[in-house]
Amino acid sequence: MIFRFEEFEGPLDLLVFLVKQKKVDIKSIPISVLADEFIDYMQKMERLDINLSSDFMVTASYLMKLKSKALLPRISEEEKKMLEDEKERLYELIEAYARVKEMVRSIERKEIKPRFPVRISRTFGKMDFRMVKAIKAVVDGMKVREKVYRIKAESLSVEEMMEKLLNEDYPQSIEEILSKAKTRYELVIILLAILELIRLGKLVYERGMVLLP
Repeated sequence: MIFRFEEFEGPLDLLVFLVKQKKVDIKSIPISVLADEFIDYMQKMERLDINLSSDFMVTASYLMKLKSKALLPRISEEEKKMLEDEKERLYELIEAYARVKEMVRSIERKEIKPRFPVRISRTFGKMDFRMVKAIKAVVDGMKVREKVYRIKAESLSVEEMMEKLLNEDYPQSIEEILSKAKTRYELVIILLAILELIRLGKLVYERGMVLLP
């Protein structure tokens, strides 16, 4: 297995990488295996003096919590169901994050550079589980209406969306902002605009809420 630490822009990025290395359905991967490999990669990065964000530590703690529950010799039916639900949510978030990154890359390949100024590697490190969960909820809800708005939405640019977002009132939840998208294309444009504004310090993101600095 090749250790390509430069690709890991955040804990979700690393989780996606680990899952892809298995080349199997994510739900067939035991949580204990995923937790061990995640921590192993973290340790490798630390030995190489790579600074890890606190998000990596939070994710590692969460994975170890799930692993410890999964390895308990005895567990009630209620606890077993809760564990399975938590694993399901985690796996769905990993899959959603992978889909969003692919959507962004697809659009990036089609866009002319001046109309798409945001570098993916700089912005995706700002994403967290709450944001990905909101994205998944929005994508799931737009399947029916997407075709109607496709032509109109694809005229948007990230720069235009950044200006539009700066003129809105805050605070707003991340899901509230993303739910204004009518298509997957528009969703990605809004997402990238938010992430770039956060990176520039023009907006603040805390616990699922977008605020003014």
